[in-house]
Amino acid sequence: MGKDELGFTIYCAGILAERLGITEREAYHLLCKGDIVDGYIVPCFDVLHTFSKEYIGILLYQSNIIMFISPLF
Repeated sequence: MGKDELGFTIYCAGILAERLGITEREAYHLLCKGDIVDGYIVPCFDVLHTFSKEYIGILLYQSNIIMFISPLF
């Protein structure tokens, strides 16, 4: 993960934290637990970083909701 991807990952954790009412650290751990950082944010950085804060928030929120209700996790 490069500097740009790391910075964007932190930004995403902040967006998710704001949406869920938790700390950025907790949000980052949720993103890592669901393999969303390495499986989605970093590989899709080139496209994701062009989206609005609101849209990224929706994507991350939905990703975490799916993670918690899916029998695969």
